[in-house]
Amino acid sequence: MATQGKGPGKARNAANALIVSFAIFAGVILINIIGTRLHGRFDLTDDKIHTLSAVSRQTVKDLPDRMTIKAFISSGLQPPLNEYGRHMRDVLDEYAAASGGKVTWEAIDPLAPGKDAEETRTKRDEYKSKYKIRPITLQSVSESKLEIGSDNYLGIALVYGDQIESIPQVASTEGLEYKLTGLIRKLISAKRKKVAFATSEGEISPAQGMQWVNQVVQDYENTSIQLDKPIPDDIDVLISVGAKQPFSDKAKYYIDQFLMKGKPVGLFVDGMVIETPQGMQMPGMDTPRIGRQNDTNLDTLLDTYGLKVRDDLILDGQNVAGPVPVDGQLFLANYPTFIGVNDKGFTPGFALTAKMNALIVPFASSVELTGDLKDGKAAGLTATAIAKTTADHSWRQSGFFVFNPQIKLEKTGEKGPFALGYALEGKLKTAFPNGLSGDGATSNSDAASTLKESPATTRLIVMGSSGLLNQQNLLIQQVPLYINNLLFFTNALDWLAHDDSLIALRSKGMVQRPLVIPQESGPKFWRYFCEIGVPLIVILLGVALWVLRTARRRRFKF
Repeated sequence: MATQGKGPGKARNAANALIVSFAIFAGVILINIIGTRLHGRFDLTDDKIHTLSAVSRQTVKDLPDRMTIKAFISSGLQPPLNEYGRHMRDVLDEYAAASGGKVTWEAIDPLAPGKDAEETRTKRDEYKSKYKIRPITLQSVSESKLEIGSDNYLGIALVYGDQIESIPQVASTEGLEYKLTGLIRKLISAKRKKVAFATSEGEISPAQGMQWVNQVVQDYENTSIQLDKPIPDDIDVLISVGAKQPFSDKAKYYIDQFLMKGKPVGLFVDGMVIETPQGMQMPGMDTPRIGRQNDTNLDTLLDTYGLKVRDDLILDGQNVAGPVPVDGQLFLANYPTFIGVNDKGFTPGFALTAKMNALIVPFASSVELTGDLKDGKAAGLTATAIAKTTADHSWRQSGFFVFNPQIKLEKTGEKGPFALGYALEGKLKTAFPNGLSGDGATSNSDAASTLKESPATTRLIVMGSSGLLNQQNLLIQQVPLYINNLLFFTNALDWLAHDDSLIALRSKGMVQRPLVIPQESGPKFWRYFCEIGVPLIVILLGVALWVLRTARRRRFKF
């Protein structure tokens, strides 16, 4: 026999459920209103791509004057551009809120018609010429035809006084904040820092051999110089990539004195080169390639600073695809010379490689610490390993050898890990305490005028590979993972120039993240979990709910 008052009890339970539901609903609305007013929200993405970083907030907060941002967003955008447009609006809202009223933005529809055809044409010409906004054409492929959509506009122009900087096309959400903050800093800065690429020792440069690098070095003014005279004072950073002939004493002296002034230097030096000797090309036969020492004559200079680039070739079982010559043609294949460094190979907490989880270092030589710096620290000087190979799968190839990618390379007894580069910061001692003597001596290089020690803020990078920046190896279109090399180089420039603030921001949402599965059992576990585990969990939950309901019904009966 059922208890009396069962009907009113049900009514009370229903009323309580209704009140609780209403309270939850009202609470969600209230939280959204508060979040909108205070411009706050939860960002659960790894890189916080929906939240402005501290450097971006501080940049717009410290603006000397007002800035207007024009967002060109055409109507009727189709996926994925509509998602990009929504993200762009959210990011611009964040900038406006963080600026305290100094940044305002407006949305403009370039496809909106004017009063007449002439006005419409004039407006669109202005968007293209004055604001540098370019249309994006989408293509879609169906089973029967290729459809080319109409032009869509999604771009940004920043107006600061009489200056205008633009992002002509926003074709991705990746790196949008970095581009915006970089352009804002460019607009308000009086002078861009100047990077000089040495070319007197057969190096490659952004104009020749490093075209990909030339496209990403936008925050710096760059030029090329010959090291046959003192480096001009207006140069802020000196870079040398892939020298193929010995540095003269004069060139080394100018590099040394540039460092002694506290100016930063980046040296990307190959300890060994793989080449085809002249006169050995044979028609119809594979041309032999020889590995030999690359004599750059930098040993005495680097040894003074506590570094040595070994004349070896480092190989690693942890590698990626690269261009491999077979029968006179280049093929894309994994090979131990294309070393893949993951996050375990970077020094934790080091700003230069902050948030990086991959770097491809082709045809690398090892870099070692010498002298007082052998333990990583000396008086007023610190050395940090930039990237290291694996401990169990890397080995060293030394001396003269024949390089043939069609023959499996046997591991030697010298196993890793090997450091592929170091970053030095602190006081450096000159390699020329008595000035420059001999044939290279000049009136300005005697012992009295030679600087003997650098400031404590001096920075130097030495990498044992120029291949990581060489256009021939940067197969970004075929292997997107190589884009991390460009990210690394721009980080290196910022670190050398003491402009570390954008390093972490640059990698925000831009890093290519390879899927790494440490054990073969991993995929099997997740496969069986999805096929069997998930249905089993649902069944168990159903059984548990059935048991609870049965017990509840029995409780209300005599």
